[in-house]
Amino acid sequence: MLIKSFQIPVFFLSLILFTLILTTACSTPTEKRRSTGASIDDTSIEIGAQNYIDNSDFMDSNDRIISVSHNGRLLLAGEVSSAEKKARAEKTAYQIKGVKHVYNELSVGPKASASTRMNDTYLTTKINTSLLNQNPIEGLDSARINVTTSQSTAYLMGLVTRNEGVAVAEVASNIHGVKKVVKLFEYVE
Repeated sequence: MLIKSFQIPVFFLSLILFTLILTTACSTPTEKRRSTGASIDDTSIEIGAQNYIDNSDFMDSNDRIISVSHNGRLLLAGEVSSAEKKARAEKTAYQIKGVKHVYNELSVGPKASASTRMNDTYLTTKINTSLLNQNPIEGLDSARINVTTSQSTAYLMGLVTRNEGVAVAEVASNIHGVKKVVKLFEYVE
């Protein structure tokens, strides 16, 4: 596979570092289910996945892939122009160090418009805000739940009990504009 070289902009790296610090600062040690090291590993997985997939010889400007990792479980969402690309993206993702499982939620079809992507960002923000306001999980910290939205489908990842997963999914499903909620939780008991 031909991989093009790349450079990560300083702004992007600063944003990642800020997010990790914020995530760590918002967590209390007794309620934390995921270590800071796991958060850093997930960031590394996400960067590696985006790099390998975006710069692979099979991707082109008609494709858009979002990669999000939580505890070594990698979500691939977005759009690709063929079923072959969808399969190759998953195969490539499994080659990333630290990936335990890949959720391949890629849609085969045209790339989402800018307005669709902006709406997805808005929905993700609304869900996260509602989770903070409604606090469906006692002691909820930002490192426990990850919300990603693609084409009005909300993907929920995190380390939760089954009851917590149901509560979080309920909050997400009540957001106006969310068409579907997909639970990709790792359950702890």
